[in-house]
Amino acid sequence: MGTLLGHPVLELLSPSLEVCRFWCAAPSFSIRIGEAYVVIESDWHDTRDEALDYHVLAVSRESRPKDIPTSINKRERAIISLPFSSVQIGAPPSPVHSIAVLERKVAGSHECVRYDAGLLFSLEDGRRFLLIARESIAGGLQCTTMEREIEEFLAEVKVRTVAR
Repeated sequence: MGTLLGHPVLELLSPSLEVCRFWCAAPSFSIRIGEAYVVIESDWHDTRDEALDYHVLAVSRESRPKDIPTSINKRERAIISLPFSSVQIGAPPSPVHSIAVLERKVAGSHECVRYDAGLLFSLEDGRRFLLIARESIAGGLQCTTMEREIEEFLAEVKVRTVAR
């Protein structure tokens, strides 16, 4: 994730989007950084004894966006092909100032699990966007840039760490 620090973010790329009020849901999001992409995804799991739901966020650096058709041009640069979806973070693009990892705790009668439930990106111009694990056995992520939605989610979780 530290790879994103200092890099401008204009949009989040995804193979598909589902829009519901103030949130967008997608199987994964890819963020372009120079000639590469940071791919963020989430997978659903449950605990062995009490079947408590939790999610595992995965962040990786890739040469291409996840599940979006690309071709390679003569300069060996990935060229994105249609179809794909994107969430516009806003223009002009602003560098990432910090990334907070947000933790959620789920407890049963004799099992407890803590997991990374989301990532809060703060940009140098003051804008923020939030990526959270989608509460579904299908996994995936949800995204919002709406401050009210961000603050409501922050009230439910703990900041585990912040990269600056």
